[in-house]
Amino acid sequence: MILSKKLISIIIPNYNNEKYLKECLNSCINQTYKNIEIVVVDDCSSDNSVNIIQEYQVKDNRIKLIKNKSNQKVSKTRHIGIENCNGEWITTIDSDDFYYSEEKIEKEVAVLLNYNFDKSVIAFSKTVRINSSGENVLSIMDGNKIKEGSIFDSLISRSCPVPRDFVFSKDLYIKSGGYDFEIPIYEDWDLKLRLSKLGKFYLSSSFGTAYRQHNSGLSTVKKEYHDEWILKIFIKNTLNMNNTLVSNFKKTLLKNINPSVFLRIKNKIFNRYKK
Repeated sequence: MILSKKLISIIIPNYNNEKYLKECLNSCINQTYKNIEIVVVDDCSSDNSVNIIQEYQVKDNRIKLIKNKSNQKVSKTRHIGIENCNGEWITTIDSDDFYYSEEKIEKEVAVLLNYNFDKSVIAFSKTVRINSSGENVLSIMDGNKIKEGSIFDSLISRSCPVPRDFVFSKDLYIKSGGYDFEIPIYEDWDLKLRLSKLGKFYLSSSFGTAYRQHNSGLSTVKKEYHDEWILKIFIKNTLNMNNTLVSNFKKTLLKNINPSVFLRIKNKIFNRYKK
C-alpha cells in the first residue's frame, strides 16, 4: 500500500449513463488508494443518473456532485470538474467505463512517487477494451507499442497508445491550456499532444481503465468528419516549431505515421512536411 497522502481527484463527466454509472462509481470507491475525491459532473441528464449519484453520496462522503445548468458537452464538463476539484493531482474516467484494476490509482501514484511528484510527470496504465455489456474483453493495449518519456513524436503520428485516464498534475493541465472546447472529437488526443510538449509519460505496473465499446460513438461518425478533425488537430499541434524540431519531427513522422489512422489524409500531411 502506497503511504502517500496526496489527494487524487477523479473527474467523471456524466450524461444519461444510468445503465453503467454504478459500475463506474464502484470501481472508483473500491480503489486500494483511499485518499481520493470523486467529482461527478452531470451534464443535464434526463435519466435517473442524479438520483444514483446522490444515493452513492450517502454511502461515501468522498463523492461530490456538480450539476451543469445547461448542457456543456464532454470537454467542458470535464473542465468544470477539474476547476472545482480539491486535488493537486487529477485523473478522469467516463461514466460508461470503469477501472479494470482496483490498484489502478495506487500503481500510478507509485510512479509519481518514484519521480518525487514532479508535476511534469504523467502516470498511465495499460487498458482493456470491453463489449457494451462488460462481459467480454475485446482487446488489451499492445505493450510492444507503448512509449515512455517524451513522446510527442509518437503521439502526433498516433504510433503509440496512451489512454485518456492518466494521473497528472492540475498545474500541468492549466499550463497546457486545458481542453479545447471548440474541438468536437479527438479532444483527448489534442490535450495529450499539448501535455506531451510539457511533460513526460510513464507506465505503471497495473491495468487501468476498461473502455466500453458501443455500437454508437465515434464509429458512427462519417469518415470525412474524422479526417477533418484529425488534420486540424495535427496542424494545430505542429505549428510554430523551430527548424531543428521540424527536421527531427519530419524523420520521425514519415517513418512512424500510423497508416490506418491517416490513410485518407496522409498526402496532405506528407506534402506539408516533406519540403
